Amino acid sequence: MKKLIALSTAGLLIIALLGIITALSINHLAQNFSERAIRALQGKTVNGITIEHLSVPRPVINPADRTLTWSNLDAQITIARDPKWLAGKSVRLHLDTFQVTKDSLLSNRFLLMANAISATIHDNTQTTDQSVADGLTSISNGNLTLPILLKLWPPNSITHQAKNLLHDLLGLIQTGSATVPISFSGISSFRINNETVNTKLLVQQRDTVHRLTMDKESLQVISWIMAEQLTAPEIELLSENPFKAPRLLQIRDDAQESASRAHQEHAVIPEDAYRHVLWSYLLTTTYGDQFAKEVTNAHEQGITDNTPAEHRMDYANNAVGRKYAAQNYSRDEIIDRLLKDPEVIRKADDHGVR
Repeated sequence: MKKLIALSTAGLLIIALLGIITALSINHLAQNFSERAIRALQGKTVNGITIEHLSVPRPVINPADRTLTWSNLDAQITIARDPKWLAGKSVRLHLDTFQVTKDSLLSNRFLLMANAISATIHDNTQTTDQSVADGLTSISNGNLTLPILLKLWPPNSITHQAKNLLHDLLGLIQTGSATVPISFSGISSFRINNETVNTKLLVQQRDTVHRLTMDKESLQVISWIMAEQLTAPEIELLSENPFKAPRLLQIRDDAQESASRAHQEHAVIPEDAYRHVLWSYLLTTTYGDQFAKEVTNAHEQGITDNTPAEHRMDYANNAVGRKYAAQNYSRDEIIDRLLKDPEVIRKADDHGVR
């Protein structure tokens, strides 16, 4: 009996010792992974986005839950070109916690969770340390969940997989969509006409694409601040392009004010035609031909009090604006060209367009 007890005790001690060794080994590997991640990502540029600074502290391991937890992660990135609304700006990121949970001991399925994400956008072209005057200024209370498949062997493949994952996540920032099954919610702050508006952000699935969206009630608030009457198709489009929404409304406001002022100063300038040509031109130079057409079409499709002739006029003048952008005309050239351009429709009536 004593031998049996002794053997049992020895067995338990060996199991406990193996558990301690395993935990220490995993903790060492986790710390090694953190150091590898910093070396692999810091100073690197992916898709025009440079990771200037990355602070990844030592993780805490919970063997029972197969979870690694990092607390208080910080990073600073700069954007060179895309998306255009962030070009030349830097983003300071902070995560309260970042967790990686293994599905099971032998599985290569993991769950990534980031909690209390905050991001502040700064304009590198400004001499003072202040946020962008208009547009998105910050994101707060962000929570992200992402299931992934991760092969742990060979160890040097982890860095490559991490870069691929980063590439997918950056796609959400650059295009507003991702093919990976990401879940995200948070609060974004926009500054528009010296007013700050807080809006809800949420990733929603559309077929195989996961798209970042803004809640439509927030868009109604933004349109009220800018004194803009948005149609239902416009709200739908802006909702699916939350980071573009403030700039889109600014472009529309710019075109309206410019056309009104030009017509008041020179009655020969057709206000409605100039507004549509300039609006479409500015959209195209900012976002490209296809998206510009989607925006102007959404506006026309939601208007119910225009006559068929007025709709045809607006569609035609929107096309002229896209043409001017494609031909690289400057903004200052537009008025002279539209006054001479036979494709510009200056007036519509119920009997046709002229």
